[in-house]
Amino acid sequence: MDNPCGIKQKPYTIKTEEDIAVVVLAAGAGSRMGRIKQLLPWQGTTLLEHCLKTLGRIKGVHLHLVLGAHFEAITEACALQKYPMVVLRNPNWQDGLASSLHVGIHAIAQRKTTFAGVMVCLADQPFFTSDYYSTMISLYKKKEHRIVATGYGQKSGVPAIFQMDDMAELLALQGDRGAQRIMQNHKDEMLVLDAGDMNQDMDTPARYRALYELHHNL
Repeated sequence: MDNPCGIKQKPYTIKTEEDIAVVVLAAGAGSRMGRIKQLLPWQGTTLLEHCLKTLGRIKGVHLHLVLGAHFEAITEACALQKYPMVVLRNPNWQDGLASSLHVGIHAIAQRKTTFAGVMVCLADQPFFTSDYYSTMISLYKKKEHRIVATGYGQKSGVPAIFQMDDMAELLALQGDRGAQRIMQNHKDEMLVLDAGDMNQDMDTPARYRALYELHHNL
């Protein structure tokens, strides 16, 4: 497998055109956290590896991890070679979330493989479970909706699954808004799931500590 980051990785094999490509966005600096957010402790590992393990339990998904800020520190601290995935580096991570999405989508497009869809998720959302991701995929594969997204009150966001036909729109995004513009453009063709308490924000040290203590029986 081609690997622009120089990390030895386990290859994956695409078995059917029903497989889902997954872009895990983990390139941000996490400046409000005051620490490397991707490496914060969580469930006996780090936030990043917790995310990779959760997604790795799902059959028929192929991970593309996009890193940027703190690339060396993260790759040294995490045993990324354990996971069958493609590790990508976004040199323009300061340009916002869309630039990392571009890196992931470009890598998928270059594989010359037809996937059933593209799931976009964030590495700092540890409450989303394998069952939730699997439910999203099952609903998407019914082909009744162009997009399957996650509800955030009156808004929708990631995790979300898009058609391969949406890749051009994903590549046209700019700044730090992510894929919300595409969701708005196709809202009449979108299924929005209620994730309950799984869509928790973890952007400040105080919020992280509170959620850590709550979910680690402290």
